[in-house]
Amino acid sequence: MNRYLPRHIGRWLLISVTAPLAAYGSPDTSISGDLQEIVVTATKRTEKLQQVPLPITVFDGQELAQLGAQNPFDLAAYTPALRVESAFGLVQPRFNLRGVGTDEYGANAQGSVGVYVDEVYLNSIATQGLNFFDMDRVEILRGPQGTLWGMNTTAGAITFTTRTPTDDVNGYASASYGNFDSRVIEAAVGGPLVDDKLLGRVSAFYNSFGGYVRNTYLDTIDNSNSESAARVQLLWRFGDSGSLQLTGHEGHLNQVVPVFHAGYGPDGEDANGIGTNDDRYQVAEDARGLSTLTSSGGLAKLSWSFPNDWRITNITAVEQNTVSLIVDDDATQLAIANEGYFSSVQQESEEFRLTSPDRGPVTWIAGVFGLYETLKFRYTIPLFDTNTQSNIDTRNYAAFGSTTIHFADRVTGRFGVRYTNENKSIEQLGVNYTPSPVDQYNVALSTTPLVPFLNYNQSETWKQTTGDASLDYWIAERAMIYARVAKGFRGGTYNTVITGPGQQGAANPETLIDYELGAKTQEWDRRLTINAAAFLYNYRDLQVILLQSAGAKLQNAATARVDGVEFEASAAPNDHWLLHLYGSWIDAIYTSFPNASVPAALNSGLPANLDNQPLERAPKDTAGLLVRYSFPVTHGSVSLETDWRYTGKVIFAPWVGSRNLQPVPSLAPYLQNVFNLTTQNPATTGNARVIYAAPGDRLEVAAWAKNLTNVQYKTNMFNLVFNRNAGIYWNDPLTYGMTVSFKFGGR
Repeated sequence: MNRYLPRHIGRWLLISVTAPLAAYGSPDTSISGDLQEIVVTATKRTEKLQQVPLPITVFDGQELAQLGAQNPFDLAAYTPALRVESAFGLVQPRFNLRGVGTDEYGANAQGSVGVYVDEVYLNSIATQGLNFFDMDRVEILRGPQGTLWGMNTTAGAITFTTRTPTDDVNGYASASYGNFDSRVIEAAVGGPLVDDKLLGRVSAFYNSFGGYVRNTYLDTIDNSNSESAARVQLLWRFGDSGSLQLTGHEGHLNQVVPVFHAGYGPDGEDANGIGTNDDRYQVAEDARGLSTLTSSGGLAKLSWSFPNDWRITNITAVEQNTVSLIVDDDATQLAIANEGYFSSVQQESEEFRLTSPDRGPVTWIAGVFGLYETLKFRYTIPLFDTNTQSNIDTRNYAAFGSTTIHFADRVTGRFGVRYTNENKSIEQLGVNYTPSPVDQYNVALSTTPLVPFLNYNQSETWKQTTGDASLDYWIAERAMIYARVAKGFRGGTYNTVITGPGQQGAANPETLIDYELGAKTQEWDRRLTINAAAFLYNYRDLQVILLQSAGAKLQNAATARVDGVEFEASAAPNDHWLLHLYGSWIDAIYTSFPNASVPAALNSGLPANLDNQPLERAPKDTAGLLVRYSFPVTHGSVSLETDWRYTGKVIFAPWVGSRNLQPVPSLAPYLQNVFNLTTQNPATTGNARVIYAAPGDRLEVAAWAKNLTNVQYKTNMFNLVFNRNAGIYWNDPLTYGMTVSFKFGGR
């Protein structure tokens, strides 16, 4: 694999570094004559972004509010090589970073991108897409983070850091209203409760959306949602030596997620003669796609500094959630393929770190980590009269260490290692039942005795050593080049989306080794920043879930290769203008996938050879541009802003376009239709904002519009092959509105 390094990575890195562009180091910038220093904690220390040999995109809370970004799905509009999607609205998002992601959609799915909130890893993907509020910053780390953020990070990590209590009383309140009866209310207040000893902060969020998709069969509006959440924090200080932070949070979500119908056959008809629906304003479903979620949790973070500046940190956390999801797979008024997903999760985690003083030629961090999760997941599909209950216990233990060595004034090396021991055990029971007309998903109401078809008990233990090594060299005062090798690991998992006997089983862990070259530089008196990276991934044992005619098959693909280049750019040519530009080019293919279990009708019931097929949900190219112009007015200032995002072609299944398929005769004439439905052509979308800030920036009034050109494209889709139809998820049309916000107290 190394033969690609000089040909691909070296060439692309040279092009990127010498391009006349400024690196978009972070949206944490203000128009003040230069680009302000960005501080990150990606290495579990406080460091300047430009000094960390990692590709990182950073958003601070103020910038998130100005961009109108409310949840992780919005981050993709401003981040190279990031894609976020879901089949359940805000519940269970799937992150794809640099072409690496997951197709899994069961409650036990674990993404290739690790998601952390206040350093707490969220093992359950259920809550990873919820709206964020009262944020201090978001850091997106690209590439495997096998040491400090080591759990399930083959693609990278996203860390959300909330605002903590401060010594001065401060807070804010904001309210938004937009078309389709969209409303957002957010507020926070914090400050000292006992001088120099006890601080507190309370934050709350409410969001509702009236919707615009009419269900003509049920006469309902089927894409509405409401969400509420709150967070309470207390911070005790023990003199100058230490502190104890306590955080509790709770949230509720109710959302309706419609599925749009498309048929494979002539005139876009499915097996029942129902045609394709390209109108994103209406559906005709017999079952509403209901997503409900309740989540809560808390953490205790103890920090203590010794007189010699050694520090210990201990984070104890508890997270839990309950989820109920309904999907109408056939997306018609016929009761053909409705599915129910019901789960509850209880997670406990502990991390202890010992950190050396920041000064000196050698610094290091060492620690241990433990996670315990109990998951109960029930998958019900009335069409096949099946109900599968899966109880999964996860035990993850790890020890890690990372050291930084300053070899010379301009040369620094960073080396890290992590050892992981993960055990997953499953108790799985599948039964046939007769659905009740009262509640077709309630097995207890079965009108006939339950008949077991599956009784599966298994326990697997996986052990893995991962880590990273990097070397950076400062070629000038503000210009650094670096080389990095890193290994990431994603633990094994079980198939839980089961519709009949013989579908149970486990997929082995996947590993990814990243070879990377990068450069970071600031020029033009810090008005110009250039960050670029080129990478090559050696990706093994990919966990792939392939939708079948019914149910799904979870298996390991042998190997894949991902190589690419990316850049981020920021420029502040004067006190009025701010420009952000980013782009990525990625080539992601399965180098070996000889026995892919594709839907039976696509290959006459046989496995397919998908060698050299592109990875699904991995567009070759992405690009984005943000332009902001700010100027003073008589009483305050005005900012005019627009941003645009281009995403290349996306395929939603690895078999799209394969010449190795031999479909059954009834499907063969329409195979190209299937390929077309399972593809989204390149799309470009844009947003705009006009923001007025009163003197002192305490009061802001913003008018905004999203999807200015009203572009329509697929955000996600799935195939229901036996019914000859696809289920489509469309993006939102043009939305617009106003936001008023007020800040008080210190910053």
